[in-house]
Amino acid sequence: MVKKRIICVITAFLTFLSGCGLVPDGSISWEKQEADSVVIENNHAKGSLGEGIEVDADISGTELKEWKECTAVPRQFDDAAAERISRYFLGNSAYLNGIYDNYEAADGTSTYEYKKKSGEYVVTFSGQIGFNTPVCINNYYSSFVMPDKLLDEDTLNELFPLDSLDGFDKNNVINSFKTICSDLNIEISDNIRIHALDKDSANQIRKENDWLTRDKHENLLPDWTRDTEAYFILAPLSLNGIELPTQNTSSSTGSTYTSYVYAFYNRQGLIQFTASGMYEILDEKVVTDVHSINDVLNFLATNYSYLAGMNMNVAISDIKLTYIVKKYELDKKYKVLPTWVCREDTVIKTSKDGKEEEKTRTKYLYIDAQTMTSFAN
Repeated sequence: MVKKRIICVITAFLTFLSGCGLVPDGSISWEKQEADSVVIENNHAKGSLGEGIEVDADISGTELKEWKECTAVPRQFDDAAAERISRYFLGNSAYLNGIYDNYEAADGTSTYEYKKKSGEYVVTFSGQIGFNTPVCINNYYSSFVMPDKLLDEDTLNELFPLDSLDGFDKNNVINSFKTICSDLNIEISDNIRIHALDKDSANQIRKENDWLTRDKHENLLPDWTRDTEAYFILAPLSLNGIELPTQNTSSSTGSTYTSYVYAFYNRQGLIQFTASGMYEILDEKVVTDVHSINDVLNFLATNYSYLAGMNMNVAISDIKLTYIVKKYELDKKYKVLPTWVCREDTVIKTSKDGKEEEKTRTKYLYIDAQTMTSFAN
């Protein structure tokens, strides 16, 4: 499997901190601290948080003046919309291959599949649009960026370090991507990222992951060449100006859902396009009781104090106030909620046969900014 950060449940201990609040310009004020506490300057927190606990994290999202809670449902497609979207990608030679029941949809909506004889196809269903080609499928492009879930930006930059591909203008790709989103009424965030999937990096990954070198019939695939290279472009989806999350988590206390649009382009043009997690707002209200960073730290201190003395080091590397999408099973609707998201990188030390080893594991802890309840991945 492609190298990736291992996601697992870990925890952190934070000492009691006091005197923190948001000032009108969105920056953070911080009063005098006791020993083993964190110093916050210019929205960056750094210091010791207790035995084996360090923080070196940017604090973001606090500059937003108004937060909302929204009730939403997935964007739906009827016969006319499915045909229009399919012919947008496939042209007039597309034909309807089938309409299927979508058992995951709360309102019984259907999945539409359009195809071309060349093997290209489009599917549309509750909240989703997908266009794919044999070129993309046969070269496992998606597997390089999401072996089991979407890899984060840092990991992809490690796997594919080039900024651009020789003779292949990434600005043209960005402009094409934006045009498609506009034409299909897909609202995206300005936080577009693009990665150059170069042949040398791809071939190195394939050497370490034999299954990427063979097709479904176990026939050996050729090495990537200049013509195989591609750009992967991705943007978070937005909902009435609210950027939705591209990372998800689940636990016994609930799940968050991802919302993003991405595409692959090779030198011949678009070879895959996916929009996942599109919603329509039913109602919204302004939230007036968003908890502060100080409340978040106190919450962590209360919940993770039992970690003292364990053989691990935890680093809090990012703290962000943002939105997540959460499904409520009782009424089959979704809530878009302001949420504190904390990234924790844990180094676990083990010893075997006299040899010490270290493993770094990452998790994201989600804390509802109104109720201060949480769940983690």
